[in-house]
Amino acid sequence: MININIQSSIVSFLLVITIVLNILENESKSTERDCNSFIENGDSYHERYENALALREYEMAYQICPDNFEALVKLTRAYDDCGEDLKGIKPDENRPVEAEKYFQDAVKYSEILLQKFPEKLETYFLSALSYGNLSRYKEGKEKVVLARYIEEYAKKAIEVDPNFAPSYVILGIYYREVASLNGLKKAIANGFMGGLPTGTFGESIETLNKALNLSPQSPYVHFDLARTYEEMNKVDKAIEHYQKVIELPVVDHDDNRKKKIAVERLKVLESSQNSLTTKVSGD
Repeated sequence: MININIQSSIVSFLLVITIVLNILENESKSTERDCNSFIENGDSYHERYENALALREYEMAYQICPDNFEALVKLTRAYDDCGEDLKGIKPDENRPVEAEKYFQDAVKYSEILLQKFPEKLETYFLSALSYGNLSRYKEGKEKVVLARYIEEYAKKAIEVDPNFAPSYVILGIYYREVASLNGLKKAIANGFMGGLPTGTFGESIETLNKALNLSPQSPYVHFDLARTYEEMNKVDKAIEHYQKVIELPVVDHDDNRKKKIAVERLKVLESSQNSLTTKVSGD
């Protein structure tokens, strides 16, 4: 009788365990389905450049699946996208306070990527991008600290995947920003952490041309080549690449803004060229 009771208890216990395991398995599958559903919704908004709506969906996915690599990557990217959407064509059209908050969140989640998923291309690229975006709103020592992260993570992204063009663009922009610092800012930078790493316009062009070889139809690449050539006063080359920005189809949420800037810069550069030609002819 005692043996029968023991066997019955064991069977009952095993039955309970089986039911609990089934419930947990079903909940896990349900959670995964919900996570994937939010990611798919976010992707749909992202494709239409509705970045604020995409961000909302990715936030829901991340809340359900905080260890999901895809959810975390897309959440980080969405914060960067939303911040970039607040950059205007002209300085007085920018919304810096709101944009900086988005970029701070992008950096926060990129740091989680670094903790949970080191050695991934997306981790290093988004870290370089997020720190680069945030650095535009910082000055002094804080800007110097962020600048070092930009270079470090952009180079690591290139090491992981030498064929990913956007990593070269970030590094090329970084070199241009360092090269364009005036003497006073460089002197201030040298007072912190040994100063900024070196960067020249030549390195910027060389790095951006690597991106161009990998992605010749990217407005993103042509836009930053134009910016660097303009900084170097190489007007003909700047005009060439601004024209490509205007001609190429939109493939990114920020391309329309870049196209409008390219139109404005072309007017200025072509006007200055015409003025110079008129002056030479008059001489």
